Formats: sequence, C-alpha cells, structure tokens
Amino acid sequence: MSKYGVYLTVLAALLMVGVTRAQEKKEEIGDHYPKAWLEIDFKPIVDNDRLFKKYKECLLADKLSGCPRDVTQFKKLIPEIIETECAKCLPEHIAKFKEGLEYICQKRRADYEEVRKIRDPSGALRRKFEEKFGSINC
Repeated sequence: MSKYGVYLTVLAALLMVGVTRAQEKKEEIGDHYPKAWLEIDFKPIVDNDRLFKKYKECLLADKLSGCPRDVTQFKKLIPEIIETECAKCLPEHIAKFKEGLEYICQKRRADYEEVRKIRDPSGALRRKFEEKFGSINC
C-alpha cells in the first residue's frame, strides 16, 4: 500500500464523510466516481466537534465497529483509490478534495497535523500529492 494513497484517502475521507450516500445509489458516471460527491457539504461536519472526532477516529482506526455507515462504506473504496491514485476522480473531485484539505487545515490545524504526523511524517506524501494535483494552501 503506497503511503501516497493513504495520505490522499485519509485526508480526502475527512472531507468526504458523506460520500457513500451517493455510492448507495450506484450513481457512477462511466469510469468516474459519482458527481453527487461534489454536492457534499463537508463544512458542517468539520465544524461539529463531536461528528468530526468520531469520523476521524473511525477513519484512522483498524476496526470499524461502532463507526457510522458513511465511514465504513467509504473505507471500502480506499484500496481502489490507493491502487489507482484516484484515477476515477474527475477534476472536480480533486478540487473538492483540495478545498476540504484546506478547510480542515485552517479550521482544525491540530487534527490536520495529527493525521499528517501519522501518515506522512516526512512530508513526502504531501509533496507527491501537490505535484500531481497542485498545492494545498495550508
């Protein structure tokens, strides 16, 4: 499993907590993830201490018991996202990921740094992410 993929998926997952609602509808557009993902409003979740803590803990944990269904379903997609380096992502998905990463970094810097230290202690994964998708304003 590539560390780059883990970085991308864990941080993206923090902002894409509602992603699986679209997955339930099997609303794929060709070879891309659902456009419904683009409509997810992650800010209320990031702004809610209780929800954000629960989602973050579930996304970083090995076990999924007691985790919201959104998280468990999204985690099923992580291997595919890692393996393909988000090949099914539309440019709009990448823009949404970056928007979320920047929002999390600005609003929850300590949480952002905690995830970064666990998944990317040297910063190499962020550099690789930014090389492929552009810089993150953080």
